[in-house]
Amino acid sequence: MKSDLNLLALEVGAKTGACYAGNFNGRNISINKLHGFFTEQTDLCGIKYWNIFGLIGEIQNSIKKFIRYKAGDISGFGVNMFGSDFGLIDANGALLGVPQSFLKPEKQDLGSVYAKIHPSELFARTGSAGSYYNSVFELDRRVASGDIALKNTENLLFLPDLISYFLTGEKGCEYTYAATSLLLSIKTKEWDKRILERLSIPESILQKPEQPGRIRGELLQCIAQPLAVSSFPVISVASHSTASAAIATPAKKGTLFICGKAWSLIGFQTETPVLTDEAYDARIVYEGGAFGKFNAVTAVPGIGLLQSYISELILEGEEITLEEMAAKAEEEEEFCSVVNFSHREFFNKGRLFEAVKKFCKISNQVVPETKGELAKCVFLSLALKIKSAVAELEKIRGEKTENIYLTDKAAQSDYFCRLIADATGAMVTAKCHGGAALGNLIMQCTALGEIKGETEAKEIAETSGEEKVYLPKETEKFESLFEIYKKIYDIDI
Repeated sequence: MKSDLNLLALEVGAKTGACYAGNFNGRNISINKLHGFFTEQTDLCGIKYWNIFGLIGEIQNSIKKFIRYKAGDISGFGVNMFGSDFGLIDANGALLGVPQSFLKPEKQDLGSVYAKIHPSELFARTGSAGSYYNSVFELDRRVASGDIALKNTENLLFLPDLISYFLTGEKGCEYTYAATSLLLSIKTKEWDKRILERLSIPESILQKPEQPGRIRGELLQCIAQPLAVSSFPVISVASHSTASAAIATPAKKGTLFICGKAWSLIGFQTETPVLTDEAYDARIVYEGGAFGKFNAVTAVPGIGLLQSYISELILEGEEITLEEMAAKAEEEEEFCSVVNFSHREFFNKGRLFEAVKKFCKISNQVVPETKGELAKCVFLSLALKIKSAVAELEKIRGEKTENIYLTDKAAQSDYFCRLIADATGAMVTAKCHGGAALGNLIMQCTALGEIKGETEAKEIAETSGEEKVYLPKETEKFESLFEIYKKIYDIDI
């Protein structure tokens, strides 16, 4: 076993990205954030495009910073992302247009796919009933419109695979990200021929899905030489960020993980998906995972709601941080109005305070008037939504939740972590660095032969990275709040 691996992990979100330096010493992995950047897509004529060339530039910047940060060669590199987007490659190996983003101004029309494949059948075949970001809907739209780029496509590459292709010249298809397309059979983990046939999507453009933890290729010399670095392996990790975050969750009984930013995904790992009517009705999604597992997840609004509001305040000239908003919330000891953030009213960007006031007024609750009261309402409501989601997952799993591992932005708020522990009655462990980055690094070590299988990977995850632990203290208070929350959940505003 090699005693010292120096690794790079790229994590790409819808608005921001980061590159982490990881060091594996044979026992655990240390992580340091090297470089952060913005990834916001460009909106042109109603279509949002990824700045794919900018992402390659950020990788080059990260390599430069790594060289300054640490002496020695880079042992490996891997990328994980959220979403289900792709690029198209022609017969000459050239990119056909700029990859589009699922974050379109207008959400995808799901009806065309559902007219050919009922949501319940889609769930039974793929593990998900579908949402606007799944690439099956974008591909169906392109087929129906006679998209010229699609007609001239030799290979479809999902974005992490596209980045690896630009870095190595090697094409491939990583399973966990491909599974989010809803074109893979949940039973065989291969392309679902019936779905492809019904939607007239040519299977010939799709690469054979491969399990994560494999070396895709070596960094091309045309990239390595200008940076004055030795070529290094580019690794196909669990490239869907949820799958990477799940890897970093220790294998303890009754454990859930929470990952994500604007939205949070709450879930657990399982060997066998439960494709029942109850799971379908609860909107449970079974995503592809590493080591032969599936990740059973459900989505809830995340702390990004409050961060978007903070961004608005900063644009208006008021400097305030998430920690300061949490402090203001904690000062409002008596305020306890709550709202349902799953309501469409809260999806309108830039109207958080107004929508919260409106909801509280109609539901006959105290209307927040200060930023502290607003923050308290947001934190409480999000914690209660998590409590509700945990209850749904417990029904499907048949197991009480004892531990929750936070690997997203929520882990950065001490106040919110305490609220989640009190709301759910579970011990909450907050990873101070992104869990997805840790999962990325673990799979790199696996591909390089330094970590042998899931058991060892989980042991490494448990001993790696800084973390804080929160025990539940005020569970009775949240039980009474939850009764109020359930009564106002279906209010129409």
